[in-house]
Amino acid sequence: MTTKVNLPDIAKSDSLPISDMRPDSEKEKKIFSLLISNDKYGIIRTGDARLSPSPIRLLQYQAFDKFNASGHLPKVGVYHFVVYQNTKAQLLAQTTGAVAGGLIGALIAQSITDHDVPASTQLFDEKTFNAQSSDEYQNGLFAKSENPKKGAVYIVFIDTDIEPPRVCRRLFDLSHAASGSALCG
Repeated sequence: MTTKVNLPDIAKSDSLPISDMRPDSEKEKKIFSLLISNDKYGIIRTGDARLSPSPIRLLQYQAFDKFNASGHLPKVGVYHFVVYQNTKAQLLAQTTGAVAGGLIGALIAQSITDHDVPASTQLFDEKTFNAQSSDEYQNGLFAKSENPKKGAVYIVFIDTDIEPPRVCRRLFDLSHAASGSALCG
């Protein structure tokens, strides 16, 4: 399923130079494991096809919106822009609900997956991020304190160079409606 974002006058942002230097793998969807007993179960790299226009095009639009008023459009380099969806706890809760059966199982699953934690943004270390390339699914993991009720989450890594400095950000969103407004903030 593709999420379509309707942006007014998107063509106006074509004048902002953007270089997509991401690894090809970040552009592709990947389900890390379908086996419930595997540590990688429930973690998905969403890829570019899930969003229209593409994440890079949305970033270009937002950067243009932010910098156009100043009269100076910076060059934008994108080294990483990857979205992970972690649904492990939610999928396990649904399995528990199916095993427990009926209404009681559904109530258990719902109580486990409610979310009250707001989205957050933090800096990340690019070297640590790159070092996990052999165990990439770990980029889709989160701390218990980030998601105490174990709901499904989006975890987004963005590493950009918008007229120095280069900034690497990790966005954590429980709402399933990751807003682009934090991309260029």
